Order: sequence, then C-alpha cells, then structure tokens
Amino acid sequence: MKGFKHILIRATLFSCPFLLIIFSYLATDPFKVILVYSLYTPTYKNICTDVMRTNILLKGYESEHFNTFTFGNSQIEAFNEVYPESIAGSSFHDFHNPGESIWNIYKKVHLIDSLGLKMDHVLLCINSQLIENVRNSNPAYHGVKYIHHPLTSGEDALDFQIDCFKFYLADFYFIKYWDFNLFNQHRAYMDGSIPKGLAIYEQQDAHATADEEIQDRLDFYAHKKEIQLNVQIDSTDRILLMEIEEYFKKHVTALTIVFPPNSEIEKMDSEVVQELRGIFGSSNVYDFTGINDVIQSEGDFVDKVHFHPRVAKRILDEIQKKDLLNQAYN
Repeated sequence: MKGFKHILIRATLFSCPFLLIIFSYLATDPFKVILVYSLYTPTYKNICTDVMRTNILLKGYESEHFNTFTFGNSQIEAFNEVYPESIAGSSFHDFHNPGESIWNIYKKVHLIDSLGLKMDHVLLCINSQLIENVRNSNPAYHGVKYIHHPLTSGEDALDFQIDCFKFYLADFYFIKYWDFNLFNQHRAYMDGSIPKGLAIYEQQDAHATADEEIQDRLDFYAHKKEIQLNVQIDSTDRILLMEIEEYFKKHVTALTIVFPPNSEIEKMDSEVVQELRGIFGSSNVYDFTGINDVIQSEGDFVDKVHFHPRVAKRILDEIQKKDLLNQAYN
C-alpha cells in the first residue's frame, strides 16, 4: 500500500506539467478554435483565421444577409480593401484563407448555399499555389494559420481540435506564446511561430506624374524576365470547379475570377486560363499575370507575392472599363 501511494505521488508530480499545459490551452484558447467569440480582433499572435471567418459567417448570416464574397488565398487581401466599395448595396464577407485549395473553396460555396444566402457578387483570386495545393496536400502549408474549420475542410471536429493542440505543443509553441503575452516583446527565437506584427498595406498612392509612372514601369520590367509557369489542374479539382460553377449559375452570380500578378513576373499557364474560361465563361476570367499594365514599380509589392490595394484597384478598374464586373453570370 505504501509503495502504491509512492507510485501515485510520483505519477501525479510527473503529470502536473502536462496537465498545466492542457489547462493553459483550454483556459486561454490561444488559436480561438474552442469557443465562438462575439468579436474577433486583429492579433499579433497566431489565430486560426479560417475558423474566425467561418464563425463570423455562421453567427452573422441571418442578420447581415451576406451576398458579396471573396475567395482565395492571401493575395485576395489587397482586393478586400477596394472590392466591396465597388458593389453598391452589398453585404460583404471575406472568406479567404492562407494556404487555400479548390477543395476548401468548394466547401465554402456549398456552406453559403446551405445557409440560404445569395451569392450575388463573387471575386475569386486564383494563383499557382492554390492550384497546386490539391486537397491541402502542400506540406509548406502547415500550421495554425493554414488549418481550416471542419465545415470548410471536411475534417472530423475532434481531429481538428487534436491537431490544434498539437500545434500548441510543437516546437514549444506554448512557451513562446506565454513569453510574448506576459512581456509583450518579440524575441528572435519566436521567429516562424509568433508574427512580428500585423500585415499593414500602404493605402496611399504616390502622386507621380504620368511620365514618372511610365519611367517607373520601364525600370521595373527592365530588370525582370517573364517566367512561364507549367501547372495543371488536378482531375478531381476540375470536377469541383464544375460543381462550383453550378452554384454560381444557380445564384446568377456576378462573377469575377482574377489571376493576380506577382513581383517575379510569373505567367500563368495558358491552358489553365483557358480551362477556367471554358468552365466559368471567358467574360468572367481575367489574367493579370506576367508583364501587364497594372504593375508600375517594385513599390507596388509588399513582398514577392503580395501587392498593395492600389494594384487591386487598377485591376478592378481595368475590368470595369469593359463593363463586366457587375454583369450577371450566365
């Protein structure tokens, strides 16, 4: 009996640290995946943004009557600054997520339809990373900010929660999390786990003259060579795209699909562009990859992939010139 008590005490002492970690996870919900919150605010800490956006949709759809949506990965963020303003009387919901896939977009479109909402206006941003991330198979998209709500991934809810807790343990993330929260200071060892700050896009355009803009554009492309991409749409994703098209046809959606530019001047595979135009209609698909008129200088980009809202505005202006942005999809 005495030996059993000794073993029990040792087992309790041994398990205390792990129990404390579990308690800290449940008590703080660091990734905001356990509870549904009335307000989600920007944070320097990692947060599961897909869960956030899905919960905002589920909580607000009856009162907000969302009818305008954006889909895609993080390149869509620049459009979110200007796209809703171009749609009169719209109720906008941003439904993008980093590390998105066609499968996730299909699940989101299906969810919106199942809630009885109308998809009157949709902007879909597609790039090579999204096309190649078949059923979320890209190992580079690993971490809380890439994980999806069970409703948009098809994952079991319990498995989803277990995955999130594993991220809390991985690479001693919980130590970095508490260090940052207690002292509000980013340290070098937190790189890759705790973001240094919020992504803030410059929203003011420099007031350059027409001649200066032309020279900036010439200087930018003088040091760049167009890179031809060789990507293919997976056969299973092709079926999903056709099912997405059926939803848009059902909702008589004013659809805009954009292949956006990047600073590497990568040109989307023409077969992919034509395939999308064959599914969704050539008047709804716009290719701004490679050398184009919407990029004027290196300063248009935040990094190699992301650009400022002013570029998104130029893209939408180019589309509006053809009087197609608000044309009903048929």
